[in-house]
Amino acid sequence: MLTFTITRDIEDEEKTMGVGTLKDDENLGLEIFSCFTLEPKGEDSTEEGSKRRIPEGEYLALDYVSGRFKLKTKILSNDDVPSSRGILIHYGNTAKDTEACILLGDKRDESSISNSRSTVSKFLELTTGKDLKVVIINDL
Repeated sequence: MLTFTITRDIEDEEKTMGVGTLKDDENLGLEIFSCFTLEPKGEDSTEEGSKRRIPEGEYLALDYVSGRFKLKTKILSNDDVPSSRGILIHYGNTAKDTEACILLGDKRDESSISNSRSTVSKFLELTTGKDLKVVIINDL
């Protein structure tokens, strides 16, 4: 199994940013990928239709084909957050590009992440067709 850990470390009135690391649990927890993340601002919400970020915790991430983004991606869920909430990992650069989803990039500044399409593409190359657990930690 692979584990993608997101450590949220920046929060303001527009967004939440963090650092993501992907580890291969079957290969001694070897880190195989890292990036920056961008999500909506807090407070956390489990409500369907909410545009707030999801709570910290563990999530199962399944392969998913997004009609909206026209790409294969991952959809997150757990006992508190159903897949019908539509929490995806996808590309985007600013808080305006996320409606509760998790965006990935390889650089960040005060307001955005960069190179999101290529970062998401690399992430999906490593995770598609594989068991993936996402762990979200608030270190704000």
